[in-house]
Amino acid sequence: MSHDEPLKHVRRVNPPWDERVYTECGRKENDVKAMVERAEAVAFVKKHGLQRASFAHCVTCLDRLRYGAPTWEKNPAEVVTNWLARRHNAGETDRLERHVHALAKLVELHHEEYQALLAPDVPTLAEHRRVRGVKARIPGARL
Repeated sequence: MSHDEPLKHVRRVNPPWDERVYTECGRKENDVKAMVERAEAVAFVKKHGLQRASFAHCVTCLDRLRYGAPTWEKNPAEVVTNWLARRHNAGETDRLERHVHALAKLVELHHEEYQALLAPDVPTLAEHRRVRGVKARIPGARL
């Protein structure tokens, strides 16, 4: 780490249909000189500590790491929720509406394929418990 190296920003996780690249602090890809993936920033913090990492990384991006930005593979619902909230706060409501309408149109045009993708290949936790006869841990809760 030398003093003349640019601060590294952390790439934000977006849904796969949004190709725009932003940092965790909200800057566009072409507004920053250096960008790293989330895993690389987390590894740097674990190895060198947060204080030292703040000399090499954008502090706002590092702060956002605490919130555990999900990956698309592990938690797509949270990725979409974050994406919607951030884009709405950035005043991009029209663009969000176009995305949602486009997704709805794709579902309409390919309804059978969409339904096939929704087929329950993996049972939910509640279904799994029901099959095994396990009761809910919270009294009065439904399975």
